[in-house]
This record gives sequence, C-alpha cells and structure tokens, in this order.
Amino acid sequence: MGSLKWPKTVEDSFRRKVDDFLSNGWYSLGKYTNDVENMWVGDSERTITVSSATSGLAVVSLMAFQMHGKKRVVIPEMTVPNVEFGVKYGIINCVKVDVGTDFVLSAIVALGLCSIDTVVYVATGGIVGKDFEDFLSICRERNVFVIGDMSHAHGCKFKGVPLHKYFDAAVWSFYSTKILPVGEGGIVWAKDKRDADFIRKYVNAGKERASLFFRGNGFNFRLSEIQAVAISAFIDNSEGIYERRRLVARRYLDFGIRSIQSEIPDLYSTYYKYPVMLKVGVKADTVYGLAEGKGIKLTGRVHDANRDSLTGKFNLPYSSIISGSHVCMPLFNDTSEKEIVEASEFIKPFIQD
Repeated sequence: MGSLKWPKTVEDSFRRKVDDFLSNGWYSLGKYTNDVENMWVGDSERTITVSSATSGLAVVSLMAFQMHGKKRVVIPEMTVPNVEFGVKYGIINCVKVDVGTDFVLSAIVALGLCSIDTVVYVATGGIVGKDFEDFLSICRERNVFVIGDMSHAHGCKFKGVPLHKYFDAAVWSFYSTKILPVGEGGIVWAKDKRDADFIRKYVNAGKERASLFFRGNGFNFRLSEIQAVAISAFIDNSEGIYERRRLVARRYLDFGIRSIQSEIPDLYSTYYKYPVMLKVGVKADTVYGLAEGKGIKLTGRVHDANRDSLTGKFNLPYSSIISGSHVCMPLFNDTSEKEIVEASEFIKPFIQD
C-alpha cells in the first residue's frame, strides 16, 4: 500500500548532504538555506525559506497590510483552519466564501464582495478553477492583492508558466503529507523584491541576513538548517517525484477515471490529490466504507478534516455538498499497478460518466 516514506533517491541525497552539513559548521541560515532559495524557483532574490507554510502566510499577510495597506482578505471555506489563522496574523478582517464546482475558491463570488482588497487563492489538490484567468483579470482591474497558497501545488503550471508567477506572493508547505513530504518547513516567494526584503528581515526576528543588529520588528520564523538540508535533497529529486505522480494519474485516465484536474485544459498538475466526483445520490462516506471493506485504501478527501465537528458539514452550502460528493484515488510515489487496477475497477460503478 502507498506511503509517504521518502524515496530511496532522496534518502541517499540527504545522507550525503548531512555529512557536509556537519562538517561545514553553518547550523542556521547557512549553505543549504541559500541553496534551497536558489534552487526552488530560480529566483533567490524573491524566495525566502520559513519554518512552515502557516508562518509564511502570516508574514505575507502582514506584508500585504504594512507594505500595501490591505485590510480585508477572502479565503475559501473549503480549506484547513491554519490558513485562516495565518492570514489573520496580518489582516484581521477575514471573510470566507464558498468554493465552486472545481474545488477552488469561487472567484466571481469572492470578487463580488466589493470591499475586499486581498484574496488567498488556495490551489486545492493542485487545481485552479475554470475561471482562473477571468479571476486574475478582475483582480488586476481592482488592485486586489493575490496570495497563492501552493501547499498542494508544488511544480504545477498553467499554460506552461509556473503557477506561482500568476500571484503577487506565494507560499509552499513541506509538511509530511505534501507532494514533497519533507516533514516540516515552508517557502515564500514575492513578486516585488521590496516585499521579499520585508519578509526576509521579518522572519529573521527583524535582522538582515548575516547581521547582528535588529532593524525592525519580527519573529523567528526561520527554517532550521537541517530542514533546509532535507528540502534540498527533495528538490534534487523533485522532477522524478512529480513525473511519478503524473504517471499514476495517467493510468487512472487510461481506465476512464477522470479527475477534476482533467477538466482544466491548460493545467499541468502534479496531483496532490486525484479527486473524482460521485454520481448524484452516492455518498462519499458510503464509498469509503465499502472500499475499506475490500482492502482498498482511498486517500483522504480534500480538506475533509475541516468539516464542522458537530454537523459533519461545512458552513457554506457548496463546500459541504462537494465535500460529501467526491473521493480521492490512491496516489503515492509507490502506488503499484495492482493497486491502480483494483481501485479503478472498484470505483467505476460510483462515479459520474
């Protein structure tokens, strides 16, 4: 059965780098922090390592407030609680809106709230909406600051362009459940170098890199150097990991199992999830129960853990409907052909044509 265990190639790379880490004597903001910032998107001036994606969202929202005067942010209902906690660090007035049919923030609904000036666009499952370009165009017209939550979207592209470049700032997570399951850590990117400079100093407790002097407010949101070593090992092997996930996704397509991503023509996804919609009237809880009885391990639904603990639903209608109307196919770096075939044959009677 699939797992989140590190691939052998990553383990080998990590062991080599740890030996170098122990010998070079830089245990904070050292060689590997610099390497990760250079390697991640090839834009070290605008890329900053952070302790987690939550701290990254916190400092990006604070930057939007202090550098751009932004005061009212919208996030999708169907996301994890720490997204809201993170953005409230900098922009107190946070509004949730419903998701659309493609799992992501219903952009037109969000932008209908005329007083908003910031949006957190969560690329849930490695997905962007069918209205993505219209959404971006309206944001530009209204001077809306767009933060991309890329925690599910490592390596994703839209129309051949890395997805983060469509946003004013972007945040990635390397938590142990992500596409690159390092364990901990995050990365922030900002389009404007002045924004990146603000973030880099703030996450280093208000100090410039390699300086002993505090030049402003800040917290210790630094990424530890040993975590930078681990992220570096994953980046070395990231293209192979992405391609392996895309290979599993292609096999599901071969069996006629279409994911939400397949409905977005210009999207190059690395498939954090492979969500498929169920037939009307079929409940996800029922399908998961049947799968378990047959020994088929479907992966967790998109943000299922954020449902209300008392009602089992989301507070906004479509978020609740879509949460209960999809399942996610097994997709790990080591998902076998046998598992793909068994899961595909099991799910066919339950999914939409």
